[in-house]
Amino acid sequence: MKNFTLEIRELFNDKGMVKIYERERPIFYKDDESDKVYLIESGIVKIVNYSEEGKELILAIFQEGDIFGEMSAFDKRGRSACAIPVKTSRIYELPGRHFIDFLKQKPELLLHIVKILSLRIRELNDFIEDTVFSNLSSRILNRLIKLSKVSGIQKGNYFEIRNDFTQGDLAGFIGCTRENLNKELKILKEKGFIDYDKHSIRVIIR
Repeated sequence: MKNFTLEIRELFNDKGMVKIYERERPIFYKDDESDKVYLIESGIVKIVNYSEEGKELILAIFQEGDIFGEMSAFDKRGRSACAIPVKTSRIYELPGRHFIDFLKQKPELLLHIVKILSLRIRELNDFIEDTVFSNLSSRILNRLIKLSKVSGIQKGNYFEIRNDFTQGDLAGFIGCTRENLNKELKILKEKGFIDYDKHSIRVIIR
């Protein structure tokens, strides 16, 4: 829900409370009971789940101007995943009742939220389809393209993804091990789809 409108930013500013979260300090855990809705003023947040073995799967990545956590405000159930800052982030927290009351008065914004949630479901369906039907190299490239559109910066004929993300983050976003990620990144670089160094990954526009 990036750049949601000035009105909703004012709502978070008036009714919410701002907090600073250090990198990797959880904002909430899966199954936590809370209806707070969050607006990122600055920073990056990953929405993740973990296997019993501790393997991380990143479901979504949000950045400045994005709202997250609204699902629990609607259904009053526990969190469906964990929210963890990728880097130090400044985040507004808003009680869910204020968010719901606001939307009741602004049905056009409620429709916008439905569209955004529908888009998230489509993206999750695409991820599942990639996982089932695509080989790992194609899956990595597809996810890097999506990540570059979320947090990358276009520079000429490529998008640059800065090193806010660790190898573990990238592996979790793609759904593979770090070892396999490194192997496939080298292959994609040799084929000219990407370039990278210790500072960034660059996704070539074709």
